Amino acid sequence: MPARLVSVNSNATREFRKLPQAEGRLIADFGLEGDRHAGRPLRQVSILNAETVTELAGAGMPVEPGVLGENITVEGVPVMQLDEGTRLRVGEAELEITGDRPACRELLGVHKDALKAMVGRTGKMARVVRGGTVRPGDPIELIGGSNAHAAHASDLSSECAAT
Repeated sequence: MPARLVSVNSNATREFRKLPQAEGRLIADFGLEGDRHAGRPLRQVSILNAETVTELAGAGMPVEPGVLGENITVEGVPVMQLDEGTRLRVGEAELEITGDRPACRELLGVHKDALKAMVGRTGKMARVVRGGTVRPGDPIELIGGSNAHAAHASDLSSECAAT
C-alpha cells in the first residue's frame, strides 16, 4: 500500500478532538490554518498513523481520524520510526519531524483505556517547511533527513499496528 494522507483534521476551539476537513492549508513556519495549535515553533502539526486509529477502533474505542487530536492521519508511513529532521512531502507541502507527540490526559476523555493504548505510538510533531494545500488521498514521500533512505529501503506499508 502506498503511503498516503488519510485525513486532514483541525479545530479552532479548545476541544481536544479535531474535525476531518475536505482539505487543509499548511502554512510555512506556522501550521494548519484554522487549527488552535498552529503557530508553535516546533509543534505546528501533529501526525498519527491510521493503523493505530483502526486498531483502537477494533478494540471498541470510539475513534476515527481526528478524534485522538491529530492534525493529519497517515497510512503506510512508519511514523514512530521517523527521526527528528526527517522530511516528508505531503501533497504540495513539506514537513520536518521535530519530535514525539506527547500523550496527554485528554485521551482519557476519548475512552478510559485510550491513554494507556497510545503509549509508545502517540505520533510525531512536525513543523511546516513549505506550505501548500493537502487533501485526503495525497501521496506521502519521505524526501530527506537522517533516516529517509532507510525508510525508503523498507516497504513503507510494513508499518505494524503496534506503533
